[in-house]
Amino acid sequence: MPKGYMGQILEVDLSEKKFQIQDFPYDDAHKFIGGSGLSAWMLFNEIKHKPDIDPLSPDNPLIFGAGPLVGVPFPTAARCSFTALSPLTGIFGDSNGGGISGVAVKQSGFDHLIIRGVSDKPCYLVIGSDEKCRIEDATDLWGKNTDETEKKLKEKYPKAVVFVIGPAGENLVRYAAITSNNNITIFGRSGMGAVMGSKNLKALVALGGEKIEVDNAESLKNISDKILKGVKEFPRAKLFHRYGTPMFLNMMEAKGLMYGENWRRKIKNEDVTSLDIGAFYDSTESKAHGCFRCPLTCGKKWKIKDGPHKGETGHGFEVAHIFSFGLNLGVRDVSTILHLIKKANLMGLDINEFCGAAGMAIDAYKHSILSKEMVDGLSLDWGKGEIISKLIDKVASREGIGDILADGTKKAAQKIGKGAEDYALHMKGMHWPAHSAPAFAMSFSLSTRGGDFLKGVPHLLLQNNIGEVIEKLFGGTKKSNNIYSHDDKGRAVWWHENYKLATDSLGFCFYLSMMLLPYGRLFPDDLADSYSALTGMVVDGKDIMTAGERGYQVERAINSFRGMNRTHDSFTRRPEPDSWGKGIDLNAKGMIDEYYAYRGLSADGLLTRERLEDVGLGMVADDLEKNNILGKQTTPLSLKDIIKNPSGDDIGKSLKSKIQHRIEKYVMGKLEKDPIYFRDFFKKAGRKETRLH
Repeated sequence: MPKGYMGQILEVDLSEKKFQIQDFPYDDAHKFIGGSGLSAWMLFNEIKHKPDIDPLSPDNPLIFGAGPLVGVPFPTAARCSFTALSPLTGIFGDSNGGGISGVAVKQSGFDHLIIRGVSDKPCYLVIGSDEKCRIEDATDLWGKNTDETEKKLKEKYPKAVVFVIGPAGENLVRYAAITSNNNITIFGRSGMGAVMGSKNLKALVALGGEKIEVDNAESLKNISDKILKGVKEFPRAKLFHRYGTPMFLNMMEAKGLMYGENWRRKIKNEDVTSLDIGAFYDSTESKAHGCFRCPLTCGKKWKIKDGPHKGETGHGFEVAHIFSFGLNLGVRDVSTILHLIKKANLMGLDINEFCGAAGMAIDAYKHSILSKEMVDGLSLDWGKGEIISKLIDKVASREGIGDILADGTKKAAQKIGKGAEDYALHMKGMHWPAHSAPAFAMSFSLSTRGGDFLKGVPHLLLQNNIGEVIEKLFGGTKKSNNIYSHDDKGRAVWWHENYKLATDSLGFCFYLSMMLLPYGRLFPDDLADSYSALTGMVVDGKDIMTAGERGYQVERAINSFRGMNRTHDSFTRRPEPDSWGKGIDLNAKGMIDEYYAYRGLSADGLLTRERLEDVGLGMVADDLEKNNILGKQTTPLSLKDIIKNPSGDDIGKSLKSKIQHRIEKYVMGKLEKDPIYFRDFFKKAGRKETRLH
């Protein structure tokens, strides 16, 4: 039996108040690695015979998955996911989180959970210990926010890790989140909290206590030590350790990629100086925080120094929070943003989708589509923290205008009508217009769960001096590396999607790979070596990337059953021609057609028998063909020709690379020490970028 896995799946039927433990499907796990990839395969097999399932019905299974690396001695090996049909989009949905949550579930004896049915009253699950699973009454917890719920459960189970929903999940807000670890870990995207709420499931308590076995501990330690050495030595990793994801704000603004006020106007440097990491340090007392075995410790625990929210404490200040509250809704004050982050988490809301819906509503109000009476007497406008705070309450309780906004950006605009749809920015029904450049807009549009940057954003294209790396990994060119052009971008998005799904299936953090890939670390062959050392099953980098391809084919197969095709691989635009997405053409050469060729899709975006059989999924092709949703491959590309297994060991060894690395180390060393120097550096870089483009 391969090591790294616990060897059991817990299946719970809340309607019947029963559970059973199934043997783990090792053959399937090997095909998909485990974690997110295997969860997608489980969901496909659940829905293929009843593809019209309502995501809020008892028939929609909620699947939890933690990959083989989760909980073992490997850096950031803590990522896990919830998977189901999304109540927000109606298509494939999943949400990924870290902390110590996935570790606790695996240590409770299970790699995956499948929760079906609906309880006749509020309940919570307790897993682990000799009983394996109990269904407990949660009537006294219903109506409590996420923090109150977790505290109550931790009083009863002090050593457990707890997953909970807040009022938003109870009230079936379509983008409700699941939270854990005192709101440090947020499973925000796709509305998985609403799926829990639809089942009357308030919480999941994981008791832990079991040991996770490793096949070759010495080999895995050597691989881990090499990664940890890179984190300590490589400038990008050190910078990320210092600033976390907020460092991307200044970088993106300098490249001219960011827009504000519901993505209407291009953001300038003066818009971000009150929101960046320097402003955060000025506004708070803070300390770094990391997930299980994380050497990057990019999280932020904070206490607000001054102002109306003085003394408030919390966790989390991510670049997505700044994009959403700061840029999209126009809040230009860090302490107010922190207060809103905490409030949204207490209610159990996905911040990104809430801000998309709120931004649409503000636009509709300012364009006289919504009257003051229709928005419960609120004066909607950009930057009004108190009004946004009231909207959070209204959405979480589905009160007044909040009942409409609780359905998400797209559906809310459709309900409002009268042109509100013009201001609903989304991809496949999920809000996420962030980086306005061809490759990134395409990545968000292609994402299988809707608009999102954590399914396959081509982050390597943002890096300087990256040509050698992208050429090795996916045949990237100088044109690929030019983020302002449309050329040779499809291959980049395809590779990043496969790689990201492989990391989610293994169970380690996306940001670790983002920081180390430019230096030749965590290449697919490194992932393969880690998997082999852990499980005892010998694979290479091509096997790992093929597993990512296989998983992505399955996610698109689920969406095919839900009616998705090429027309849905797109994004909505505002009516103003100079707003977000200006100049981006998804149908340009090097864009979606190139992506479809690499993904093995038909011209209309459907899966093909040729590619499905190439990855051993002929049975999926049969299922699609029976339902007349199988396409014909028009530009055949064989996987053996495009999936590569290069070594990263020679990256940076040339004289030119060594000189570039020395310069980078010097510059980033200065950036790391002083957040004000960091801010000014990218202000100057932005001026240079403006002159060039």
